[in-house]
Amino acid sequence: MATLKYVRTENGKIVAFPMHHSHSDYKTLRPISAGFIEVNRGAKGTLVWKCYGYSISLDLPSKQEDTFILHNQIGYENLCKSYF
Repeated sequence: MATLKYVRTENGKIVAFPMHHSHSDYKTLRPISAGFIEVNRGAKGTLVWKCYGYSISLDLPSKQEDTFILHNQIGYENLCKSYF
């Protein structure tokens, strides 16, 4: 399992960054949601990405649609196929 932090900007882009950065480092992007990205391997070896949680430094929650937006942004199906 790997974990990243993220913010979602007002134009709908997910910006992911390492855990040692603070969400507030990205406040100039004017985020509308923020939290964490968990990456796991699914039952068939595919990557499973999930957005969740809350940013204390920005006082912003993640939103249910963030995972869907992330999947679309990274080309979820193509990404999984390219690894396996």
